[in-house]
Amino acid sequence: KISVYRKMRLLFLLLCCTVAFSCCKAVEEKETNDAYYSLWEAQKFLLEIVWHVQEPVALPECQDVEFVNDAVQYTKFDSDMQRFVQDVQHQCLLPRNDFFSAVVRTHHQQVLGLYKLLTYAKDWTLFKQNVCWARTHINPGMFVYALNLAIRRRKDCEIFELPPIYEIFPQHFFNSEVIHRAMTVSKKKMEMAQKQTHANNGTVSERSLHDWQTWQWWKLMGLSDQHWYLDTEGSVAKRDGLTKYWTPVDYTRDVYILNDETRLSYLLEDVDWNANWYEFNLNFPPFLEDEELGAHHHKRSAERWIYEVRTIMTRYNLERLSQGMKPIAD
Repeated sequence: KISVYRKMRLLFLLLCCTVAFSCCKAVEEKETNDAYYSLWEAQKFLLEIVWHVQEPVALPECQDVEFVNDAVQYTKFDSDMQRFVQDVQHQCLLPRNDFFSAVVRTHHQQVLGLYKLLTYAKDWTLFKQNVCWARTHINPGMFVYALNLAIRRRKDCEIFELPPIYEIFPQHFFNSEVIHRAMTVSKKKMEMAQKQTHANNGTVSERSLHDWQTWQWWKLMGLSDQHWYLDTEGSVAKRDGLTKYWTPVDYTRDVYILNDETRLSYLLEDVDWNANWYEFNLNFPPFLEDEELGAHHHKRSAERWIYEVRTIMTRYNLERLSQGMKPIAD
């Protein structure tokens, strides 16, 4: 009887342990799922906050949000932040319709204050509130620049990203012709252009070449510079299930008109080239103190900066040589 009793107690103990373990595992899984959901919501918010950034914000949580200027709510509150608060109170902010440049002294003073107000916010809730306020009241270029800087330096934003700058401000990276095509495009026209291309089997009609110029490379392919074409061969589009379109664009037509530098328009107006330069300056902002830069970069970051600048200049000088131009001296 004693042996049976002990076995029953042992069995009951094992059953309790199993139930407890299952409950702990369920709680752990729930906490993990909640954490993933919170991260997903945060990333979704950052993507939506820069969507059509030059238009009024449409997010419900960003309506009628007030600016937080209480120094207690920040881990640090220095003179740059105080100056920005004064600019807000005196309504001296850069107008929303003006062009922003981080190399303009008055612009970078304001963006530095805004960046610190976003970066030194004590928690995500305050950070989000400041972002919502800035989205409505701050110049779009300044807002995106400060937000990009902040999410690179806040520990709770390290895994988040914003869209490429040419997706946020396409008008600064594409010429007016491309922007106009994108604004007036219709799915029906794209389908018709695709059918016409397939019908011609890639052959070039005599009509399309009657006014052909040497820089019109797309006409030799039987394409029109007035249409968008569906990318059916792109591996990225197939892998991610995207619908990808492309259109011919030329940046070498009017060379030599303004000055000799326009020979390099194919490089200087390249979208990825300019986006890379924007990202580079976000990683090494010229107006941040050494202490702040050192806290977010490797101790040999200065060497990395020199290396990247030299790489860019080497490529630029190679392109100059290819066009019969003298390289720029170091």
